Amino acid sequence: MSSPFKDAHLLAPLPLRLAVGAVFIWTGFYQLFRDVEVVGQSFGSLGIPLPTVTAVVVGIIEFFGGLAVILGLWTRWVSLLQVIILIVAIWLVKLPGGLIGGSADRELLLLAGALALFLLGSGRLSIDRTIRKKI
Repeated sequence: MSSPFKDAHLLAPLPLRLAVGAVFIWTGFYQLFRDVEVVGQSFGSLGIPLPTVTAVVVGIIEFFGGLAVILGLWTRWVSLLQVIILIVAIWLVKLPGGLIGGSADRELLLLAGALALFLLGSGRLSIDRTIRKKI
C-alpha cells in the first residue's frame, strides 16, 4: 500500500509560496503606493545611493515579485532577488537591534522562506512547471 504522502514534497513549496508572496505583496504595496517618499528618506539615512529610486525598485520587486511567487512564475529568480533584499535589510537595519528577539524575527523567517524557494523551486502547482512541460 502506498503512502498518501508519497508525492507531498512536490506540493510543499505551495504553502511557502503563498505565505512568502503575501508578505512581500503587502510590504511592496505599502512601499510603492503609500510611503515611497518616507522609505526613500529612510534609505537615504542609511547611505543607500539614489534612495527614492532604490525604494521604488525594491517596492516593485517586493510587490510584483510577491505576485510572481504566489503564481509560481520565475520563482527561483524572484526568490533570489528577495533573498538579496532581505540580506541588505537585515544587515543595514535589523542587525544593530539584534537578530533573535530583536526586530529581525520577521525578516529572518522571510529570508529562510525565500532561500528555500530559491533552492526548491516552485513545485508542482505552478506556472513555472507548466512552462517547463510545454518546452
